[in-house]
This record gives sequence, C-alpha cells and structure tokens, in this order.
Amino acid sequence: MKVLITGAAGFIGSHLAEDLASNGHSVRCLYREGDDTSFLSPLGCELIKGDLNDAASLKKAVDGMERVYHLAALSRYDASLPDEVYYKINAKATEDLLELSINSGVDTFVYISSIEGRGLSTDGKPLTEKSPSNPRNIYGKTKYEGEVICREYAKKNKIKVKIVITPTTYGPREYLIMQRIFRPVSKGFFVLFGKGDALIEFCYIKNQIMGMKLIADNGISGESYIISDERSYQFKEVIKEMAKCMNKKIFLLKIPYVVAWLMAVFFEAASKIFKFYPFFVKETGRPPISRPTLQWAAKSAIFCDISKARDELGYVPIYSLAEGMKETIDWYRENGYL
Repeated sequence: MKVLITGAAGFIGSHLAEDLASNGHSVRCLYREGDDTSFLSPLGCELIKGDLNDAASLKKAVDGMERVYHLAALSRYDASLPDEVYYKINAKATEDLLELSINSGVDTFVYISSIEGRGLSTDGKPLTEKSPSNPRNIYGKTKYEGEVICREYAKKNKIKVKIVITPTTYGPREYLIMQRIFRPVSKGFFVLFGKGDALIEFCYIKNQIMGMKLIADNGISGESYIISDERSYQFKEVIKEMAKCMNKKIFLLKIPYVVAWLMAVFFEAASKIFKFYPFFVKETGRPPISRPTLQWAAKSAIFCDISKARDELGYVPIYSLAEGMKETIDWYRENGYL
C-alpha cells in the first residue's frame, strides 16, 4: 500500500514509518525544513520536504497515495504562540489536506488527535470518545476542531476518515518526557504533587502504533477511537516502575497539593519575567511547574477508557508498563540520554 505520513520526523511519526516500511508498505514522509530525518532515510522511505501552510507541497505529498496518516501539528501547548497559529495549522491545514486527498483519490484518511481535545474529566470518570470537549488550552481546542472537520468530511462519503485519540505516549526517540520524568528518576529523586495516586495515561509507543494501524484497517469512517495501554496507572506507580527498571533507589518528595498549587502560581508569574530554566521551558513556552501540570499529575482528570477500541476492533495492547519501560530505558542509555 502507498502511504503518506505527515509529521513523519516526529516521535510517533517515525515509529509509524518504521513499522509500515518494515511490513512492506511504500511509505512517503512529509517533513519540514530543519527536521531530523536521519532515522527515516535508512528505512527506504520517500522523503518530501514541505509545510502544512504550503498547498503545493501538500499536493505533491498526497499525489498517488492510497492512505494518509495525518500526524503533523503544532503539538503540545506553547504559551508563546498566538491562538491563530494553532487554528491555521491544527484545523485549517487538516481541512486543506482532506480536500487534496479527495482530489488525489486517497481511500483512507487517518487523523491523529489527542486526549487534550477532550481535556479534563468533569465527573471523575475516565474520558471516552463521547466525553464533551473541555480542553485546557488552544492546542486541545484546535485538535478537537480537527476531529469535527474530519467527521464532517466522513459524512460526505467521498473519503473514509478514521480518528485516533492519543494520550501521553512514551518510548524510544521521545525527548520531552525523557527530560521531565526519566532523567530525574535516573538521579534517584522525584517530586510528587499530592499523594501520587492520581490516575494518568502512559501509553507505550508500540501499543499506540498497533492501535493506529488497527483503526486505519478496521475502524468505521467518521468514528474516533482512544488508544492507550491496557489500563490507567497511578502516577507514583509509573515512577516506581521506572526506577525499578533502572535499578535505582528512588526518593519521592511528596508536596501537599495546596503547597504545590502555590508553587505553580509563583512559577507562572516568574516565567513572565525570567525566560530561562527553572522558571521557563523553551520547548513548551511555560514553566515546568504550572496549574495545568498539577491537573495532570495530582488529580485524576486526564485518564481514559479504551473499551470502544477493544470491543469494536479487538484492540489488545501487548506491551506491559514494565516491558515498555525496559525498551525505552535501554534505548535512552544506548544513545547517551541517561
């Protein structure tokens, strides 16, 4: 099958390209100027330089393709970027690519969304595909807008459109989570906000890729499916398993939620003045400790239910937390990150 992957140089995109290419598919990768394509080149993929704002490069990318995996986006929330940039890239460009895909005869369009499009659980229950959109920021809002656009195109029956909803995903070649969680744990010390019993998603990349392909092959057009590990994890459970896989004794400093909240307010204020770590993280445009961080790490507010993918598509994650951790940590160590 001839497949286009947008955002192929990214973490999830590179793993998808690796999997599809190794299984005999003809893979075309759309990447931006400045992206690191060193991992893609040995895979035998066709590389096309382009941009979501450049219609000519998008047309060239989709020409002759049978399936499109649309991963390219402004991923994560960067407070330094204006909202209109998110709308232009995460929503409008998705519509433009859908139009070009229809005109080029693409059979199936797979849109990779984010659990941030659903945002926070308002009732303490796991988020599902039917949960109302309650995004925390413009990133989540525009990723959900991309879903709305995709469902509208699915109704037109001119192209099959499948939607994948991803949570926090980790694995080899992921660098932000590595810096925020893996590296501190490797030092034997980690700060927990609250008791550490908040439920979170921590999906291993190979489980995620398996789910994406299953949705592309068997998902119903216009439907969305959440893909994650077999179950949600307590935050402290993830940290302890990580330390175990590293053969490290871990000291967990537990900061009461009220104190953590005051710290978050302080760091948010300080980040407006001091544009350097530990007050400001340039990759995200916000401080390392913030109230949105507490919503994820200290409250069971962003965790989900994979029942739909399991019951309708037969999705069964094959990698456990321990197995995913081991492969990830081994790769970080082999490549000098830990």
